[in-house]
Amino acid sequence: MTWEIVDDGFLAKVSSQTTLEKLWIESGLKEGELNLSEDLIFDHALFFLKKHNRWPTSSSRDVETMPGEKWSRWFQNLSQGVRGFPVGGSLPQLIKNRVIEQARKFKESAGRLPTREDGPLPDYPDVTWEMVDGGFFANKGARTTLENVLVNGFEKSNHLSEAPKEP
Repeated sequence: MTWEIVDDGFLAKVSSQTTLEKLWIESGLKEGELNLSEDLIFDHALFFLKKHNRWPTSSSRDVETMPGEKWSRWFQNLSQGVRGFPVGGSLPQLIKNRVIEQARKFKESAGRLPTREDGPLPDYPDVTWEMVDGGFFANKGARTTLENVLVNGFEKSNHLSEAPKEP
């Protein structure tokens, strides 16, 4: 058996994204692209929001805070399930999930859902609910507002209007 056969086996079994080279990178035997995390992507999306008054899209070009990275690649990474993500993700869904998470924290302390007038997000003191709402509204074709994200997101995830369930 040769390494070429092993590499071809990865390609045949999974996808063109899983190769012997990827195995070496993931195992730390070779330098390559770092795995991403939702926290990292959301932090960079917030930076983008603060600078451009809208959320990043697949056509937003470079991730300004990470030289060599592009938003279009991050969209693909989330969708294709590479760099540490499961298959089928999306940046808009990641952003919505994180906004909902912040709304849950807000609701725990305030007893109600946030509005655009409620100041900063619980974990991000330099980002306001007004900025988040404006970012959703500004994205062309999104037709999304903070209220829509919160209402629809909560209906789909255990009705946030109810008390959070203990683990």
